[in-house]
Amino acid sequence: MLTLVSGMAFGPAGIAVVWAGSLGAALAWMRSPTAVGPDWSRHVGRERATMGRPDVAFAGSDAIVVTWCEDDGGHVAVVNTDDGSFVSGPFALFPNARTTATATRGREAVVVAVDDEGIVMRRAARADDLGSAALERIVSLRGLDAIVAVTELGPGWLVVYSLASERLFGVCVVGTGTTRDVRHRIAGQIVSLHAGSAGSSAAVALGYAGADAERVEVALVASDGTLSQRPHPYLEDLGARFVAPHVQWIESHFVVAAVEASEGTLTLAASGTRMPTGLTGLPREVVVGAYAERVVAVGVTEVDGRPVMVRASCDPRGGTSAIGTMELAPVDSALRLSRRRSRQMLVDVGTNVSGPAYRSAESSVLIAAERLEVELRRPGASARVRVEPEETGEDGRWRVTFAAWRDTQGDAPAPTPSMVRLVRWVRARLSTEARQASAAARGWAEAIAEILDAEIVRSDWVDGARAVTLSTAKLPSSETTSRALTRALEL
Repeated sequence: MLTLVSGMAFGPAGIAVVWAGSLGAALAWMRSPTAVGPDWSRHVGRERATMGRPDVAFAGSDAIVVTWCEDDGGHVAVVNTDDGSFVSGPFALFPNARTTATATRGREAVVVAVDDEGIVMRRAARADDLGSAALERIVSLRGLDAIVAVTELGPGWLVVYSLASERLFGVCVVGTGTTRDVRHRIAGQIVSLHAGSAGSSAAVALGYAGADAERVEVALVASDGTLSQRPHPYLEDLGARFVAPHVQWIESHFVVAAVEASEGTLTLAASGTRMPTGLTGLPREVVVGAYAERVVAVGVTEVDGRPVMVRASCDPRGGTSAIGTMELAPVDSALRLSRRRSRQMLVDVGTNVSGPAYRSAESSVLIAAERLEVELRRPGASARVRVEPEETGEDGRWRVTFAAWRDTQGDAPAPTPSMVRLVRWVRARLSTEARQASAAARGWAEAIAEILDAEIVRSDWVDGARAVTLSTAKLPSSETTSRALTRALEL
């Protein structure tokens, strides 16, 4: 079981959960945390690793702002709550960013990101317009940790961050006419932080590394960004290791929640008083919020590649507690899993045809796994294979296309237009040479189809180049695909 980093937001109509899965960043929405399953669940990011912690916030009652980081930086999308469709984006808005965070106020939205030079921000009066919002540099400081949080504070926004190497905790207030950035020395090394607000005041929960993990500290921030109370212990237990602290305004005070890592126990504290929850077995990475006068904790794990949400709720006043799981099952997971299998198989094909059993002294191999292609080049001819699942996903069929061409052709033949097909058919009826070429191309396609035990969907040829598209009931093995690729070179 793999624990994933995740984010959660409550809106007027339900709850949104975002997580960084092995198939890319994904988002689910449900009408209540006690729902049997999500109303919808989908991937929002590309099929690649996600960095940092994704984040999510509601923009009004019908839109969700979601942010995450990939290897090229920070991405943002606005998603419709009705069906999970994109209202705007996804956009790659933060080059070289390592983590992002978002907050909203009505339809107004702000996204911040940590990059190599410090922290940048985009903000818009309507979340839909984030893609065209200006990029503002609000903190200039190299070496920041990939940890940042943002929340509304009065008429502006509070951004908090850390610099572990210098044991600094930063507080930046933006949107009040001036930008105020103040850094404070702290005793420990911060590994996580979270900010929550209530009107013109805010609280920041700080989680520490090493021996300092036995406490969670809270700092109180005034509307002008000054600390009305410096970081002080809110949760403390000798020998404990608290992770993923969150702070939320509930009823009349700030409540801090954190998970004790050894047993996955959810612990709450308010105004220095601990409140037992009776909830154990939670993942190490959880996010906490308040919904219908209850504290709700959510964590996402991956079991055999399937995302599963662990959800727990309790009454902070000492009432009932509950814990359960929910399959999140993004609608496009099967197709993404199939594409991942295709990529891995093609990498193996590239390795095979590069080996002594297939490779000649002057051959070369080009592996383009992201495009689901492998190309084999030899003196005088080249061949390419492309393998992709059909839209039905893992339980559906596979489309395999082979193309081969002589060096004088420059590339594989394009699909033949219907008029050209007709002209060629007429020529084949009249020309002995054309009939022979057509029969040879057909035999070439049938030989490749036989190797893969596949059906021919389409076969095209021009002088010196051939292409065939096949349909198979299962993903071909790397060995049979390698043999078919080398056979394709025999024009």
